[in-house]
Amino acid sequence: MTRVLAICLVEGLIALSLSGCTIVNDLFGDSDDSWDGSVAFGFEVESFQPCSQDVQWWLTGEALVELHARYRDLGVEQYAPVYAKVNGTRSSKGKFGHLGAYEREFSVDEVVEIRHLADGECGIN
Repeated sequence: MTRVLAICLVEGLIALSLSGCTIVNDLFGDSDDSWDGSVAFGFEVESFQPCSQDVQWWLTGEALVELHARYRDLGVEQYAPVYAKVNGTRSSKGKFGHLGAYEREFSVDEVVEIRHLADGECGIN
């Protein structure tokens, strides 16, 4: 009986630690990652919305100037969302951007792709 209890306890701790990884990533952010989503720029707006997620992150990083330039090259108006695939680092949760309106900051290291969104792509119509 004691051995069975010990095995159950170890299995329970392993399961708890694995689920804890998700919680830790959610709270503290990820390391370098590749993300696809939509970006939009305008007055006091520099946002990235990952595909199929109802969140927006404030954009920063060494490749932000390139992302801005390529956004303008698409000929879209301010605030118009466009598709972007970017590499970078997501911050832990906090208050970022204009008036602290964004729960995370995303530091863009590399712009992989930027183009017009197709209808319904990334959950945006």
